[in-house]
Amino acid sequence: MIRELLRRGPAGLRVLVRGRVPARFFHGLAPRVEFLPADLEPGIAQPNGLDMDLEATARAQATWLADFAARTEEEARLLRSRGATAVLADLPAVAFAAARRAGIPAFGVANFSWDWILEPLAEAAPVLGEAARVHAETVATAERILRLPFGGGFRSAPRIEDVPLVVPGGPGDPITTRRRLGLLDEERPLVLLSFGGLGPGPLRVDEPGALEPYHLLGPGPAPRGLEERYTRLPAPGAAALPHSHVVRIADVLVGKTGYSTCAEALALGTRVLFAERPGFRESPVLAEALLRHGCARPLDRKALERGRLAGPLAELLARPVPPPGIPTDGARVVAERVLRALGIEPRGR
Repeated sequence: MIRELLRRGPAGLRVLVRGRVPARFFHGLAPRVEFLPADLEPGIAQPNGLDMDLEATARAQATWLADFAARTEEEARLLRSRGATAVLADLPAVAFAAARRAGIPAFGVANFSWDWILEPLAEAAPVLGEAARVHAETVATAERILRLPFGGGFRSAPRIEDVPLVVPGGPGDPITTRRRLGLLDEERPLVLLSFGGLGPGPLRVDEPGALEPYHLLGPGPAPRGLEERYTRLPAPGAAALPHSHVVRIADVLVGKTGYSTCAEALALGTRVLFAERPGFRESPVLAEALLRHGCARPLDRKALERGRLAGPLAELLARPVPPPGIPTDGARVVAERVLRALGIEPRGR
């Protein structure tokens, strides 16, 4: 979306980015993009890509609530000092509260609202109910919410506009990606283990021989017994590959039902073998999207933990991938709508 804003906006447009993202995402965009790392939203604490830690989540949200007023004022001062004219946020409440304090419009872009995620957890951890209330109140101050597919919530939003999928990173060139990973001559199907940046997942292989027909890729060390047919992806840094580039070359992605993973798989025509994520309200919605629009099937958690993937992989690879049927130009649409809401006519495509 940032690149689309720069491409479609006026030549003098500048973007200040706040959040927890790798600085490499903005390589080559200076001086028009300034990145100041910040921890604006605790979200859900996760020990891995599939489970939540409710106690740790409650502690983090309690700290966030205690600091909310001070953090809002800090962010508002930053907005005023930079002469910001608008905020575009993926729904941290501080962003909306700071925009209101600074007297500028705020636009949200997301597939779910945090109050919708936190409310079902409040019975077990009451502080999450208070956090949900704060999120709902701040979303109510937004100029508008640009709602991505496959989510829920936003009942407090004053205005909602639906937009297409946003696919981060682009598809990349598969030959270049294979060359960088040393896989140009690999003929076996490629299986990507992807659990949202939280390690390679809980995979433990009981029978390594059953996975002989496949070559696996992942961010961590090879599962025991698969060292000869496993490629470890580059660590985050200048040499890292965009996740979408690896999804493009994968024949099957084994992982969780996260928004970016689903968007990339649907846009790039990659099969998905997804594991259950108990307690995550958005997980069934994203699973349904994969089953309806892509080529996917669920995987029992125990089967994943024991590495019993051979049968499900063979079954999934035998299925044809349906042709893309979902618009994926959400980044352009979001940029255009925000610019027009600010009275700026977007430049040509």
